[in-house]
Amino acid sequence: MADDAEKAARREKHKKRMNKILFKCWNLPDAEPFQDSSHPSCHEVRDLTSVGQNLDKGVYQHGRSGWELYAKDMGIVYNWHIIRRGKYSSRAKAHLDKVVGFFSKVDPILGELVSKSKPSDDSSDGGGKKQSSSS
Repeated sequence: MADDAEKAARREKHKKRMNKILFKCWNLPDAEPFQDSSHPSCHEVRDLTSVGQNLDKGVYQHGRSGWELYAKDMGIVYNWHIIRRGKYSSRAKAHLDKVVGFFSKVDPILGELVSKSKPSDDSSDGGGKKQSSSS
């Protein structure tokens, strides 16, 4: 029983920490293009709203693997804009640097995951693979 209570408390603590990071990203200056995607994908995360919905659904609640998935999804939000070379790509690069910093404070490996996470090959044209980048 104590183990279950400890696990639940740890998961709640992780979720709060993830929410704080999402909140910081949402409130970065000029973050509107990353809050809601104008090119949604039913198979891959492309905006902060989708990341928040996944967070609410408990997609990222499984300890280390949850943090890694969360970091990858956050990286995909920004890297999708960078790879497309659209009008928000330079802003996405600036935001990505800040987001990498947020995750690096938790764990430097997570910061690296954010920076290296790329959308699936078929997602740059509006198609995608999955709701979350869990492979």
